Amino acid sequence: PSHPKADANGDIQVQKGNYIPGIPQHLFKVALDYDVMKQWTVGTDVIYNGGQFLRGDASNTGDKTNAYAVVNLRSEIRFNDHVALFGRVTNLFDTQYKNFGQYANTGDVLTDALGISNVDTQFVGIGSPRAGWLGIRLSL
Repeated sequence: PSHPKADANGDIQVQKGNYIPGIPQHLFKVALDYDVMKQWTVGTDVIYNGGQFLRGDASNTGDKTNAYAVVNLRSEIRFNDHVALFGRVTNLFDTQYKNFGQYANTGDVLTDALGISNVDTQFVGIGSPRAGWLGIRLSL
């Protein structure tokens, strides 16, 4: 019912062959690890996610989220069987992307904040920005 092209009853026409909202047509994931030395491993993974129709758009008549690719890096140095130093960087290129979308009614949420009630609109989830960390792994 929150779809902008819904009829007076809140219905939209879904045709045979329409894509399921929230599921991208194309999804590709690859992970590679390389042992530089016996004690040192470096790796990367790449995730490509094609654009997807927003949930609530089973008729596929609205906008899609944009396709995106995210590159992550990791490395680990093992000093012995019990101690390792590791590092990871996610979203290396700080790609800005939307990983989720939905048509929804705001109900009373915006009424309290802005004095606007029952607005039908698009909500999107944004992807995580670049992040990195180092750590020590202890195994007993």
